[in-house]
Amino acid sequence: MKLIVRWILGCIIMALALNVIGILYTGGFKVPFLMLIMGGKSLAANLILLILASAASFVLAHPRRSSDVPLVHVKTFLFLGILGYYLLNGQTLGSGDTWPARFLPLHILRNHDFYLDAYLDLFQRDGAFNAFRKVGDHCVSAYPVGSALMALPLYIPSAIGRVGMGDALLESIEKIAAAIIVALSAIILYAALSRLCSRKMSLFATLAYALGTSSLSISSQALWQHGPSQLALAATLYCLVRGRIEPHWICFAGFPLSLSIICRPNDVMIAIPIGIYVLFHYFRRIYGFLLAGVPAVAFQLWYNTTYFGHLFHTQFSFGHSDYWSTPLLDGLSGLLFSPGRGLFIYSPVVIIGIVGFVLAWRRGGDVLLRYLSIGSIFFLLLHAKWWNWWGGYCFGPRLLADLGPLLMLGFYPLDSLLNRRLSFQKAGILLFSWSVIVHSIGIFWNNGRWDGYIYPEGLWNWTDNQLVNPPRILYDRIRIIFNGQPTSQTSPELLSVSYVLPLQELTGKYTNRVKAWLEASNDGSSIWLVGPRDQRGTIMLSWTIRKNDTGNVITSGMQHLRHDVFPRDSYLFGFNVHIPKLEGEYDLDAGLVYIDDFHYIPFHNPPAHMKIISLPRKHGAKAEPADLER
Repeated sequence: MKLIVRWILGCIIMALALNVIGILYTGGFKVPFLMLIMGGKSLAANLILLILASAASFVLAHPRRSSDVPLVHVKTFLFLGILGYYLLNGQTLGSGDTWPARFLPLHILRNHDFYLDAYLDLFQRDGAFNAFRKVGDHCVSAYPVGSALMALPLYIPSAIGRVGMGDALLESIEKIAAAIIVALSAIILYAALSRLCSRKMSLFATLAYALGTSSLSISSQALWQHGPSQLALAATLYCLVRGRIEPHWICFAGFPLSLSIICRPNDVMIAIPIGIYVLFHYFRRIYGFLLAGVPAVAFQLWYNTTYFGHLFHTQFSFGHSDYWSTPLLDGLSGLLFSPGRGLFIYSPVVIIGIVGFVLAWRRGGDVLLRYLSIGSIFFLLLHAKWWNWWGGYCFGPRLLADLGPLLMLGFYPLDSLLNRRLSFQKAGILLFSWSVIVHSIGIFWNNGRWDGYIYPEGLWNWTDNQLVNPPRILYDRIRIIFNGQPTSQTSPELLSVSYVLPLQELTGKYTNRVKAWLEASNDGSSIWLVGPRDQRGTIMLSWTIRKNDTGNVITSGMQHLRHDVFPRDSYLFGFNVHIPKLEGEYDLDAGLVYIDDFHYIPFHNPPAHMKIISLPRKHGAKAEPADLER
């Protein structure tokens, strides 16, 4: 009976695998097959079914006792489980910053260059201003291209097939490529940990890395720089750990380490201590270690020269004082403890790894962990000084995602301690559970609207953040249903608002964005609902900038609510305004709208009004509040 079931599962696995390849090749097809419709465009759904079928086949093929299962099969099963969880939300959670990595692989395979000229209009139309850079007559990625290079294999069927350069399927391919890359990094980390500690501790640390850090909520959800960087760093750690017994593996570590810098230049802060570790403790392997890094370095120098005309072009300048303007303590406290981005708030399980780093500095402690702890500190300090230390529009401590493999390697000195002490086991499970729940919120319930609060003002708000708002919205919806209260969806005729414009003077560099603030009070009897743009009853702030003398609209924008607003409550909007390019006077009008049958319907109350005066470049620009009509 078991053989028959395994044979059926094998047929299902083969059919699903061919189906996935067919979708990648054609961009979406539908073929009737045995009373089923094969094809479609849902890559994620097909992959999840493939993973489930493969996992079931593994369960049937192996003994029940985990200690009897071969290590290679444990890795395979672990990879399938992690990958399946990454894909479970069925959406790509990236930003304009990940767009070059989404489109470049297909373009590279078909056109054999790194230009993004074909996507310039798309980037400009959808607001991905920071994702590209004009160099001469061409458009290139503003970010490193290592992510695109690592994703190339998954794009090969689409490059050979009929998928268009701007096909919507590329968004799904981006997500799947990112998920596979991070899942692979988890398995390589597991292989490294298995050489240092028990299988139980290796599994615990790997799951903590895969599900309890930004690996889940950021790196696996789109082709950010972090996922490929984590894969390269995990491979580096594996080579270094294996090199203790087989020293020639130390040489191999040079290649993934240099590749991590190609993917994310910030990793140089980790690479320097690792290089010193090899120099001092494996001097005879230092030349092989350096030689292994030559291919990645040579590629980067060629890429810089060819596409930027500068051999040592970098994503940002270390000598630019404005880039490093954050007070160190402000950046450190925000990165570690703030409710908007704090590592210890979103991933407290990493405390175990930090304790392992501390133990490594005792007499007889692990020397490699000492160097990794130094690299982690350097990496943290670098981002604490960075002007954009919060990482922009994202979930949790995105900029520290690359530290995941290093911190998890720090788990192994506590192996025996966690096995002996029940209290430590309970603490570890608690930290692990909190971290997994938090980052699961990031992929299943985080809608990105909180990011509209903009930074850094909202990062220390303990009652309005990415962790509090999802359960708060759920609780509010239960209250609304239980009490039968009118809402913007059921009773839009009861909507009313009054505005308070805080006294402010908005200043900013010429053509740059500045922040405007507007407080809106719910004076009606309907509850303002938060929701997506296409959902009836969703409340949003709409603003436009018009030329004072002509009335022509220069620019406009929308701002989501972050949570529902009940009658007699107030809500503070913070929204970015692009200062007009031309000198002169402009009118900024901002008011609430609700969605009805895909149309934006303004409230009957007049909008708030503000004058903006755009001055010449040397003076910047400023905005002054005008009298408000109630």
